[in-house]
Amino acid sequence: MRSKLYNDNLLIEAQTHIDRLHLNIAWERFCEFYKKAGAIRKNDEYLLGLFGACLGYLPDEGMKFMDYGAHIIDEGRVIGIIEILNEANPDKNLVIPRAFARLGEHEEARYLIITDKKILRFYLDYEAQWQSFYFEDLDFLEFCKFYALLNYNALKSGIPVTMRERTAYREQDISSKLYRNFKIFRMSLFEDMCIQNESLNHLLLSEALNKLCDRIIFAIYASHNELLPSGALESVQTYDELKSLFALIHTGDNERGVVRFNGDLFAPDLLLDNLKISDLALELNLISKYDYKLDVTPDMLSYILSQIYNFEEIFQKN
Repeated sequence: MRSKLYNDNLLIEAQTHIDRLHLNIAWERFCEFYKKAGAIRKNDEYLLGLFGACLGYLPDEGMKFMDYGAHIIDEGRVIGIIEILNEANPDKNLVIPRAFARLGEHEEARYLIITDKKILRFYLDYEAQWQSFYFEDLDFLEFCKFYALLNYNALKSGIPVTMRERTAYREQDISSKLYRNFKIFRMSLFEDMCIQNESLNHLLLSEALNKLCDRIIFAIYASHNELLPSGALESVQTYDELKSLFALIHTGDNERGVVRFNGDLFAPDLLLDNLKISDLALELNLISKYDYKLDVTPDMLSYILSQIYNFEEIFQKN
């Protein structure tokens, strides 16, 4: 289950349309709120400090206090629920289904916010996904995303709904393109492996191809998420250079900031280490050009790989 309801690039884009002065004022108020959050005991005080001062929810106009939190209201209509986890309401496993039940009592309510002094979760409708914001991790840039999604005018205007639709479209578009390009990459790579290694049977090469592609995808993901030195992947031009990068991931290098990968994927492999692969077959840009930090999620990668491998398994059996 993925805990990212929205694409980060879309959140970054959304905050660029907000007046900078409003953002700066909201950020200052959030910093003041967070300093005092640990001492807050009453729900009303919490709601006024975070949702009122920072996000623009006015009492009786934007929110109505309830014993468990608040209703988010727009012209008298309930459009969302805020549920606060505290000493009197501490069990998240009990709160979540109860909060969704409350959401269902209001025909036009689509937003559910569950929060405590450390984290806020935002749900849209009844999706089994959410957007999490950890308060201690909110620097100004992250706060801008938080504000762009959760300020009162955004909820009232339906921006979270529109952004979710755009996120779903963007994910489908990127997933389809990456799936297509990855199949092309694998096909080209396999054909080259067969030509360059004529003495090896195709079934053995197919197994080697799967492991090699797993290594490549891991290396791309690690590179985009700053787990490898800058430019380490981009500088790869030959298979020997790619093998050297795999060896670096396997052994790690503290001086270069590479943490050792604790697994067998990059362990020495007699077949992979002795394969011949031409430079032209290593069109890494075909699959590395996407944003694996903000656009390509682990779930997306898992789905794409499972679809490709399942197709090839069926093809081989028949």
